[in-house]
Amino acid sequence: MAGRRWATVESVLMRYPQRNTVCISSQAGCGMACPFCATGQGGLTRNLSTAEIVEQVRAAAAAMRDDFGDRLSNVVFMGMGEPLANYSRVVAAVRRITEPPPCGFGISARSVTVSTVGLARRSASSPMNGSA
Repeated sequence: MAGRRWATVESVLMRYPQRNTVCISSQAGCGMACPFCATGQGGLTRNLSTAEIVEQVRAAAAAMRDDFGDRLSNVVFMGMGEPLANYSRVVAAVRRITEPPPCGFGISARSVTVSTVGLARRSASSPMNGSA
C-alpha cells in the first residue's frame, strides 16, 4: 500500500482453517533498528495516520469478503514500525477496528494483538483499553 507522501508499507493477509488474520503496519519504516528486523535498516520515514492504519484492515476485510466469501477475524500490529512509537494513532485505529459496524469492523478486542519491542513505560502507564 502507498499512503500520503508515497510511503510504502506492508500488510499481509494470512488465511488459516479457523481464522483469517491481517498483519498491519503502524509506521513507514522504523526507527528502532532492531538487529533481527530488516525494516529498521532503512530508518523511519514517518508515522502512519489512523486512516492509513485502518485502511489496511479495510482492504484485507474486503479481500476476504470478495475473494474468499469469508470474514477477517484477527488483526496483528506486527508489520512495519513500532506501534507504541505511534501510540495515539494506533489506539485510535484499535478503537475503530473493534467498534461495531457500520462505523467499525466489529473485531473482538481479544482478536487484536499489538506487538512491541518493549516501550514498556508507555504500555504500562496507558493500557489500550483506557483513555489515551
